[in-house]
Amino acid sequence: MSNRCKICIPCCGRCTCPRGVTGPTGPQGITGPTGPQGITGPTGPQGITGPTGPQGVTGPTAALIGIQVQTTGLQLGIILNSADIPLDTLISDAGSPEITFNINSNDIQLNTLGVYYVDWWINVSDAQTTDTEINLTLDAANGIMVPGNVDFTAETLSLPTQISGNAVITVTSAPVNLKFINSSGGSIQLGNTTIQLNVSVIKIR
Repeated sequence: MSNRCKICIPCCGRCTCPRGVTGPTGPQGITGPTGPQGITGPTGPQGITGPTGPQGVTGPTAALIGIQVQTTGLQLGIILNSADIPLDTLISDAGSPEITFNINSNDIQLNTLGVYYVDWWINVSDAQTTDTEINLTLDAANGIMVPGNVDFTAETLSLPTQISGNAVITVTSAPVNLKFINSSGGSIQLGNTTIQLNVSVIKIR
C-alpha cells in the first residue's frame, strides 16, 4: 500500500492524509444572566480622631448700664421759675462710671460718649404762673437730644397731675449734666407724695 491513501476515511493509521480546511467559526452564544451580588465585605477600622482644637476666648457678659434717681425729701417742693428740680436719692446704680449721680449738684452725669435713653415722671400739685400750662425742660448741655426740643407740658386746670416723658440723648462731648428745669414762667409746687420726681437713664450703646 502506498504511503498516502486516496481515501482517508476510514484511515488506516499509516497514511499521511492532508488536513481539511478549517470551517467557519460558529455564532457567539447568548450571554447568560448576571449572577447574584456577592456579600458585602466587613467595614474597615475607624480612623484615629484628631486632637480637639483650643477653646475660643469667652466673650464679654452683656450687662445693663443704667441708673435710677428720685426726689423724695423736698419739703414744700416749691420750684421757682427757671430753677432746677433737685434730685436727692439714688435708688439703683448699675451705670458707674458711664452714668453717675452727683449729690452735690443734684443732677445726673453722662460721662462717656454714646447714646442714652431717659425716662421720667414728676408729680405737681400747684403752679403760680400766668400761663395756662406747666412747662418742664430736660436740659442736657453737650448732648444731642431726640426730639431736639424736649419740653413737657400739662394744663394748669388739671392740677394736681403727673407729667411724664422720655428722650434719647447722643453724647458727643462728655460729661453731660441732665437737669430738669421749671420753664413755666412762674413757680410750681411738687406733690406731697413719697416720690416727687423719678428719673431712669439707660445707656443704649
